[in-house]
Amino acid sequence: MNSRVLLRSTLFACVYTSLVACSSPEEKSRAFYEKGESHLASGDLSAANVEFRNALEYDKGNTDALFGIAKVYEAEAKWPELYRILKRVVAEDPDNTEARARYARLLLAAGQLDEALKQTAILAKALPEDPDTFVMRAGALFQVGDEAGGQAALDKAVQLDPDNSDALLLMATRKMAEGDAKAALALLDRGVKQTPKSMSMQLMKVQALNELEDYTAAIGVFQQLVDYYPDNTELVKTLARQFMIAGRKDEAATALKAHADRELTPVSVLAYVEFVLGVESAAAAAKVMEGYLLKVEDRHTLIFALADLHIRNGQPELAEKLMADLAKEEGDSAIGLQAKNQLVSLAYMGKDVETAKKLVEEVLVADPKNAAALTHRARNLLIEGDAESAIRELRAAQRIDPGSSEILLLLAKAHRQQGDTALAADYYGEAVDAGKAGTNAESQADLVGEYASFLMSQKDYQQADTLVTPYVGDNATSVKLLQLAAQIKLSTGQWTEAQRLAERLHQLGEGDATVEQIRGTALMQQAQFDAGINSFKQAQAAAPQGIRPMAALVGAYVKADKRADAEAFLKDVLKTDPKNIYAYILQGSLFAHYGEADAALQSYAKAREVAPEKAEGYLEGVNLLVRLQRYKDAETLARSGMPKVDDKLALTLALGQLLESQRRPEEAAEVYSGLLETNPEMDVVANNLASILSASEQPGDLERAAKLAERFRTSKIPHFQDTLGWIYYKQNKLSDAKYLLEQAAEAFGDHPEVNYHLGMVLVAQNRFSRARELLQMAAASEVDFVGRQEARDALAKL
Repeated sequence: MNSRVLLRSTLFACVYTSLVACSSPEEKSRAFYEKGESHLASGDLSAANVEFRNALEYDKGNTDALFGIAKVYEAEAKWPELYRILKRVVAEDPDNTEARARYARLLLAAGQLDEALKQTAILAKALPEDPDTFVMRAGALFQVGDEAGGQAALDKAVQLDPDNSDALLLMATRKMAEGDAKAALALLDRGVKQTPKSMSMQLMKVQALNELEDYTAAIGVFQQLVDYYPDNTELVKTLARQFMIAGRKDEAATALKAHADRELTPVSVLAYVEFVLGVESAAAAAKVMEGYLLKVEDRHTLIFALADLHIRNGQPELAEKLMADLAKEEGDSAIGLQAKNQLVSLAYMGKDVETAKKLVEEVLVADPKNAAALTHRARNLLIEGDAESAIRELRAAQRIDPGSSEILLLLAKAHRQQGDTALAADYYGEAVDAGKAGTNAESQADLVGEYASFLMSQKDYQQADTLVTPYVGDNATSVKLLQLAAQIKLSTGQWTEAQRLAERLHQLGEGDATVEQIRGTALMQQAQFDAGINSFKQAQAAAPQGIRPMAALVGAYVKADKRADAEAFLKDVLKTDPKNIYAYILQGSLFAHYGEADAALQSYAKAREVAPEKAEGYLEGVNLLVRLQRYKDAETLARSGMPKVDDKLALTLALGQLLESQRRPEEAAEVYSGLLETNPEMDVVANNLASILSASEQPGDLERAAKLAERFRTSKIPHFQDTLGWIYYKQNKLSDAKYLLEQAAEAFGDHPEVNYHLGMVLVAQNRFSRARELLQMAAASEVDFVGRQEARDALAKL
């Protein structure tokens, strides 16, 4: 072949087979960029992203391609990635005003006002005739408090374009803030004419119409938006809420049903079902859901939701059948394993722990990295008291599902079980934050309640109040969280708020026992004794068998200095119900409060007579006898109750502590050992027994103590750390002893016995200066403790 033919063939190949292959890197980059723009225009974001990145492979300086990636991220609502890319585009291509404008809007939305002002200043110089730039600048200036500067920028935007929709929206927003809904509406009407499909403009118009109580017009706006965006389920839900505001419930239901029938997607059907659940019942919602199961293509989502409805409706057996059928049908697919995990939850709900364990292992055989199954396994370990192993499982699950609020909540509970309250608090907070993005309102209320309950247990009522307040407004629906919030308000002295929450609970149909108890407590704290007593009477009447309403009423009588009324009330209760143990307990406590010990002991004896299996009658009697220093009688009473009561733990601890206080450690050890034989997981009993054995001179007792206390090696509970640390000292394991006792000392602050223990460890390590300081603190303490004389003796030798 001659050279002319070769040249012609090569040119033909370049033109007709691969233009890109014969181009420069810049031309190749441009070709990929143009393909990316084409995909972006057609809505194929994934393909567009690939082509833009191909363009950058050939020309890293192609800022048009970089800006193309930013447009993809914006369409995908990936805001952190968008911020990073736009910042880079603006730095590498300062003349790209479109990119700078998008960057400025993002900064404004994120509240980065200083940088937003800097970018809008640059834009104002580059685009002095662009009204949108001046609207953005006005918004930033208003937010930093520069009213004059903001108004000047806004006036400039209006001067450039009197009908600029963004300017009209900003002006309307300011009018709404000033309380002038009528003026705002006039501005919004002008804006809607320019951009009728503007969601922000139309939603602001609805807000203004609601302020003016023109609900019919507000409904009309939503109906127009639904016409524009017929597949937007959130809009239809908002339209339904607007119908409800106007008292037109049937039309709300019609709108949601029509949307569900038209779309036939899980999202649209669930929106209708949630509405039915809210206005009718779980049973009615389940019936609606069943009607769509065969109509919706993606029916699995609906099946899981239907199972939840059956559980809410008190029919877990129906939920179990649904999940069992789905698990059988789907096998080891993702859906099948999800169904099995739901069966695990149902098994735990039914207290069938063995079935739950078996199902968890089946899931993990099929998928060893199944986060839900690992979480279930961890939950069971927590139930068994093995927090350390539970944490290990939860961390494995968290690597798979890092944003799970459920995993974070269980981590909080596991660390709390270990006594590490600081780490528990961190995880509770993270669980609440994760829930904001990934759970429904009911689940989020549960998460907030869990964290608030923890804070209350730590006596941190102010933080608990700050946490719950945003979730217990006038439209709150979580009864559990409202009750908890009322307790917090009462604990922080917010009596009016507590009464408001009681009223909200009443609106939600909560019984008078709870509502009136909250009201009564608030009224009593405001010294409105008669009104408070009246509320407690209503609470007690609503729950005549309840101990709390009864105790609250007796306490109210005592606080109001109405002893006779308290006694008369309890007599009436016992006349109606002669076997009411709690009435006898309260009667005894009332007598004890007024110093009438014999009468109190008689009431406690009557409580034991009518309910010999209940520990309360024995415990109250033992405690009173100890206060009267009648130790032998207290011991006799405790021992008589041990074979009879159902719940032996509290009575065993009371007897053991009584024997210890009487310097009878061998007998106390015998009591603790008997309980541990049948309940080996009881850490408090194990700690008490280990402490006694560690002080024993009997051969083998120290080794037995060490074996018992080894479970506390990773515990964060200072009492347990002290016990094991002192055992380590006696075994000459000084480094381990020092580590645990230092943690216990830090947690306690100033505890004479712990100071003595740590001081002795430091003496053994020849750290005499710090040892002397600790032993001096221990010896000077007015609190009596085991080892006080030994501390003084050791101090004298230093």
